[in-house]
Amino acid sequence: MLATCLTLSACGFHSDVAALGRLRAAIRERIGTDSTITVRTDEGRTTVNVRLDHLPVRDSIEVQAEVEALAKAEFPNTSYVVVSRL
Repeated sequence: MLATCLTLSACGFHSDVAALGRLRAAIRERIGTDSTITVRTDEGRTTVNVRLDHLPVRDSIEVQAEVEALAKAEFPNTSYVVVSRL
């Protein structure tokens, strides 16, 4: 497991398990669905990909904005947040 984390870190993937856990918990609490999250830094730009298990019955723009705010709170140097459905 440690080797996998080190490998992912070397190619730009983040291995901050605590921050990922907090973000998943916040999404579950605020948006009402589970999620899969990938955080990657490439050429100085950090991208957070959030895949929601299901889309809540809400305005999709509001959901995007809320998930983006939650992601940037955990990963302040984030350049892009991509939200999609699994």
